[in-house]
Amino acid sequence: MIELKEQNINTPEYWDKVFKKEIEENLSRVDLERFAMTEARIKDNSDVIDIGCGRGEFVEYLTKRKKLCRVLGIDFSKIAIDDAKKRILTAKFADIDIYKIADYKSLLERFDYVSCFEVIEHLDRPDLLISNASKILKQSGYLILTTPYENSILGGEEHVYSFDFQDMIDFFKKTEWDLITLTRYYKNLNMFVLAKKI
Repeated sequence: MIELKEQNINTPEYWDKVFKKEIEENLSRVDLERFAMTEARIKDNSDVIDIGCGRGEFVEYLTKRKKLCRVLGIDFSKIAIDDAKKRILTAKFADIDIYKIADYKSLLERFDYVSCFEVIEHLDRPDLLISNASKILKQSGYLILTTPYENSILGGEEHVYSFDFQDMIDFFKKTEWDLITLTRYYKNLNMFVLAKKI
């Protein structure tokens, strides 16, 4: 794990501005390859939470294809969540910070799947993302996350850490995890991780 930035600009206020501009310019963050890889691993009639959901692009994609799944999208950007709530009526959304998710008792051990796309590299404490995902997953639930491989997709000032395969192996070698899939995709620029809570 390589630290790229000492100062983290990833605040709710920063991302409110980013998402406000995306709304004004009618931009979206659709990644069909990532979405399809994730959907293929999610069973019907499951409880799913998408951490760092932004404006809900994956949530919308998943609810159209897995109609029996119950999906919650969370993000710390109120602007992104408000936009998702207006556009996507097939799921629930909440403005919750990943660092504080364990404070919500109703979320603990509730989900069959946690998805988290391109978030971990923005965090000061990436280890807390992994531990908090474990807290909200049911026993034998799955965490699916993606991140650029060795910062191969540059994030400018936004990326705080860069990860490789060994970093992911180290995160998931704790006793509560079974690392099932660790692979690269999208021209080998990104990592796809699937881990099971045991």
